[in-house]
Amino acid sequence: MHLIAAKRIPRYIKGTIDFGVKFEKCQEFKLYGFSDSDWAGSVDDMKSISGYCFSLDSRMFSWCTKKQEILAQSTA
Repeated sequence: MHLIAAKRIPRYIKGTIDFGVKFEKCQEFKLYGFSDSDWAGSVDDMKSISGYCFSLDSRMFSWCTKKQEILAQSTA
């Protein structure tokens, strides 16, 4: 199982070798971060989904969304 997963890594790199984030020289970089979550947004199990993203100027470099594992009982 691990060998199969390890073989996927070079194939992924080969297929995405031209992908990237281009950063140009400028006077100052501004780091922006955003996060949000919905309260019990999943109709099936009433669990919340939260997410975040970070960007330097207008170029996003990190993001994530995840369904929370525990059912929220309050908004505190």
